[in-house]
Amino acid sequence: TLSTLWSLEESAGCTRWERADTRPIGTTWEAHRADLEAHRPFAHLVLELLPEDGLRKYVAVRGEPIFDAAGGFTGYRGVGADISERYRNDLVRAGERTLYELLAADASLAELMTVLCRTIDTALVRPGIASLLLLEDGVLRPLATPAAPADYGASLRDGVVPGPLAGSCGSAAYQEAMVICTDIEADPRWDDYRDLAHACGFASSWSTPVHSAAGQVLATFAVYCARKAEPVAADLELTRSAAALAGILIERFRAQAAERESEARYKSLVEMSREAVLIHDQEIVVYANPAAAHMLSAPDASAVIGCNLHERLAADTSGTGLRRRRRVLDADSGTGYAEMRLTRFDDSMIDVEVASGPVDFAGRRMVQTSVHDISARKWAEREMQRLNEALEQTVAERTAELTAAVHELEAFSYTVAHDLRAPLRAIDGYAHLLRLESGVASGSPARRDLDMIVASARRMGELIDGLLEFSRLGRGEAAYQRIATAALVAAVVAEARAAFAHQPSVEVRSLPDVFGDPAMVRQVWANLIFNAFKFSAHAGTPRIVIDCVVGAGEIAFSVADNGAGFDANYAEKLFGMFQRLHSRNEFEGTGVGLAIVKRVVLRHHGRVWAAGVPGRGATFHFSLPATSMVIADGAPGTSRAAGATGLTTSGAIVG
Repeated sequence: TLSTLWSLEESAGCTRWERADTRPIGTTWEAHRADLEAHRPFAHLVLELLPEDGLRKYVAVRGEPIFDAAGGFTGYRGVGADISERYRNDLVRAGERTLYELLAADASLAELMTVLCRTIDTALVRPGIASLLLLEDGVLRPLATPAAPADYGASLRDGVVPGPLAGSCGSAAYQEAMVICTDIEADPRWDDYRDLAHACGFASSWSTPVHSAAGQVLATFAVYCARKAEPVAADLELTRSAAALAGILIERFRAQAAERESEARYKSLVEMSREAVLIHDQEIVVYANPAAAHMLSAPDASAVIGCNLHERLAADTSGTGLRRRRRVLDADSGTGYAEMRLTRFDDSMIDVEVASGPVDFAGRRMVQTSVHDISARKWAEREMQRLNEALEQTVAERTAELTAAVHELEAFSYTVAHDLRAPLRAIDGYAHLLRLESGVASGSPARRDLDMIVASARRMGELIDGLLEFSRLGRGEAAYQRIATAALVAAVVAEARAAFAHQPSVEVRSLPDVFGDPAMVRQVWANLIFNAFKFSAHAGTPRIVIDCVVGAGEIAFSVADNGAGFDANYAEKLFGMFQRLHSRNEFEGTGVGLAIVKRVVLRHHGRVWAAGVPGRGATFHFSLPATSMVIADGAPGTSRAAGATGLTTSGAIVG
């Protein structure tokens, strides 16, 4: 068997320890020679052989001494066997066990990769040096190179940027495939790193990328040899296996690092959070942040750990809490906020809002609960309810008082309508009789006095009628329906023409239909149009213009005349009860009409205003909400141009 390892010519007359290509494993030549000199048998002597072909082999040798009949030592006889494949497998298994032991002991990634490289160093068929470069931020940097010369780590301190001509490792990471360099001296990929190869004694190499499960390059695993030669198939396979194991370990460590960073960030956020956070397992609290301890009036967070959270829930909400916890664990999803009551460590009760969700904590699936103290809000709600109840009582009392006042007003109105009218009719009637029976001559002072009495009685009647009308408009519900504005205005203009001797030119422009109380809206138009007729009586060419503008959020109607006008400084007084800017000698009236206009428009959620210049006319405006305007389908709508409604839009001259 040994003849396949050593030729007889090379072995004859030579001891094992005299061969430069042979060395013992696990012992020394001195110890072996001591056994031989003591004539002791030996077994399991493992020898490492490195023949001229450069392929490392392992041989197991055992022997026993031979003695003659007289007991004299005559020599040794023994056997040997090639155990190369089995021995390399044992080396790999031993390296794997060491890796797992270090992994269980929370060794660093660099320590694990160093063990992996040493294992590959000893298990290679062709002796070489294993190296692992980690790819971070687009640069390969040495992580584990236990057998490499010091020049290797020093030269690669700044790392290697992957590229097509970046040595074995840089090229492998760039191509994402194994790269083999059988002659570094002549390989152009080593042009920038040839001095490094000379300094370290590298003649050939191969490198394979280390991939993640998703196929991303994480690192490169390389082997450098002192001989120019093709790598042995067994060594290539061993390198691929080492790269696969390295990928698993790197991914594991990166995932753990990311998890630790995430946990640290999470803990930092939770610890600083003003919101109470509790994690509980089987209803027992295993974590509480400082905010939770403060909310529960505990000395510190550690005092909360170990307490049964659901035992602190009020009896009427503990069942709900248990059902929500089961739902979180069964459905593996969170629950929304729910209101509950908790007992604090000082035995006081607080109102809280809780929301829960699943969380992995200490290697187990648990429930995390966020708790808001809503005691202040609940107190405010209870106080608001109390105030509302008090307000409702106050409103009821005020409503009763208002109802009584309305009834009194109605009684007063009835009195005004009936009891005051009778004396006025009597005054008017007796004044007539006195005028007829006395035979007072027309134009005499007595006749003028009687005429004044009659006029004053009639004036008083008109004021009473206006006051009653104004009062009536403040009571009752408005009956909203569609109003054909153009037709309504035309009818009112016709009535005004019949009531006045002068006939002004009246221009009626586009007027959209609206929704409102027809009787009330008609009164608005009647008051404004009759006023325009009345105050334009002294104009040379009296003219009235009735118009509408659809604006942002409202419809603005206007009635303009070129009559007497008014001082703009007194515009606000126009819409007050019994307010007049012209004397009775100039224009008749009670001063109630514009007050009625304002009351009607306000009841329709609109507004009124006026503009005028003395002697040059006045314009009175009133608006209704844009939603009052009728759109094409006959329903109230939003603000639109009048021409888009499908209603009458052309101007017209009435009369």
